[in-house]
Amino acid sequence: VALDKRFQQLLGSVIQHVFDFSSGLANGSQSTLPPWAKRPAADGRCGVIRRMPTRFRHAALVGKFHASGIRPVLEEIASFLVAAGLEVSLDEGTAADTGLSTYPAASVAELGERCDIAVVLGGDGTMLSIAREMSQFNVPLIGINAGRLGFITDIPQSNFHETLGPIVAG
Repeated sequence: VALDKRFQQLLGSVIQHVFDFSSGLANGSQSTLPPWAKRPAADGRCGVIRRMPTRFRHAALVGKFHASGIRPVLEEIASFLVAAGLEVSLDEGTAADTGLSTYPAASVAELGERCDIAVVLGGDGTMLSIAREMSQFNVPLIGINAGRLGFITDIPQSNFHETLGPIVAG
């Protein structure tokens, strides 16, 4: 995803500040590091991005709001995920809009707590909307394009199997 130039500069400044701050600690400063920066390097995790699971276990499935005709595609994606060994839960709005009751429905907050990946069927607007709500949970999103033109949801609906398979396999 392309980042805004100003955001990139700000992020670079924050990262540089953390490195400067942590090197000051190494030189005897008594300041305290933020909790996420205290992890030992040996555990393989970056202080900013949490380590991905070796294999995904539970997928949230989110569909474009009030889109006609997406139920069969959602069912196909859900079946694909289950066949790949994942548990599937639907966004409660998606379940209500489509009438799909085969899989449990949950609020976005519940999905964020339970799921380790989210598959979004829709366009860029759908992806941005769910990304805003799920950002606090650090759940990675995969976008399958059900719109006309997808910059963020760039996986074509027609061949999602080819792209989604290797991703969910870890």
